[in-house]
Amino acid sequence: MKAATKAFWQSKSTLFWLFPILSLLPRYLEFMFNTKAAPLTLACFGIYRTAAMHWLSGLPLYNGTGFGFVYFPQSAIVLIPFTWLPSLLASVLYNAISLGVLAYGVICLCQLLNKKIQLQGYFCACLIVAVMAQGPILESQMHVLTTGILLIGLTRLYHQQYWQSALLFVLALMLKPTSLILFLLVLPLYRQLTFKMLFLLALALLLPFICQSPTYAWHQYIGCINSFKASMLSDAGNTVGWANFGEVWWGLSAIKLSGFVAFSLNFVMALIVLSLCCLSRCILSNKMTIIFVFALGMTYLMLFNSRTENNDYI
Repeated sequence: MKAATKAFWQSKSTLFWLFPILSLLPRYLEFMFNTKAAPLTLACFGIYRTAAMHWLSGLPLYNGTGFGFVYFPQSAIVLIPFTWLPSLLASVLYNAISLGVLAYGVICLCQLLNKKIQLQGYFCACLIVAVMAQGPILESQMHVLTTGILLIGLTRLYHQQYWQSALLFVLALMLKPTSLILFLLVLPLYRQLTFKMLFLLALALLLPFICQSPTYAWHQYIGCINSFKASMLSDAGNTVGWANFGEVWWGLSAIKLSGFVAFSLNFVMALIVLSLCCLSRCILSNKMTIIFVFALGMTYLMLFNSRTENNDYI
C-alpha cells in the first residue's frame, strides 16, 4: 500500500489534475459558501462562451464599444465545444484545461532549465505559479491558457520542432491578441519559423470563412477592427486606472500621461525590447535566448499593455 501511494505521488501525471484543483479550489469554495459571490460563468469565460454562441447563431460578436469580447473571431470558433455543455460544467472544464496547459508549460520550462530536476521541483514550480496567478485564474482569463501555449511553443522551438512551435504561436495569437508581442519577437529572431508562422497565420485567417458564411465572417472581421479602434481610442483618453506603467507614473508623480506620450513610450520600449532580444540571440546560448525572450516579452506586455488589469499578472 505504501509503495503504491509513493508511486502515485511520484507520478508526473499527478500534477495535471492536482494543479487545477489547488488553483481553482478557493474560487469554487467561495462560490459554494458565499451566496453573494458572482457566479463563475459571469467571469471572463462567460464573455468567451457568449461569443461562441453568437457565432453559432450568426449574431454579431462585437458591441463596438471596445469592451467585452475584443478578440479575433477564431477565439469564438475554438470555444464552440463549450457551448454544448451546461454553463457551470463548461466553466469547470475550461478552467481545468487552461490550468492543465499552463501546468504542462511550466513543466516544459523546468525541463528546459534543468533536465535533472526532481518531481518535487515541478510541483513547487506549479504551486508557485498557482498562487501567484490566482487573479487571472479566478477570473478565467484567456491568457492563463495562452501563457501555457506560449511556454510550450518556446520549448518546442528549443527542440527544433518548428512546425509545432509555429502552430502554437499562431494558436495563442488567435486566442488572445496580446500574444502578438511574443509572436512578433520570435518572428524575426528565428528564420526557421518565419515562413511556417506566416503560412499558418494565413490559414487561420481563412478559417472563419470556412466555418460560417463568407459575408458573416467578413462582417465580423470589420467588427473586430472597429472594436480594436474603439479600444485604442478609449485607452488614449484614459491612461490611468490600469495596472501598468502609466498608473505607476501617475501614482508617483500625480502627472497623467497623455495618449500620445503613452503611445510614444510604448513604441520606444518595444524597440528597446526587440533590440535586447536580437542582442541576446547573438551573445547568449539558444536556451538562454528563449528564456530571455519570454521573460522580457511578458514583462513588456504587463507593464506597457494599455489594458493590463490587476488580475492579468501570472
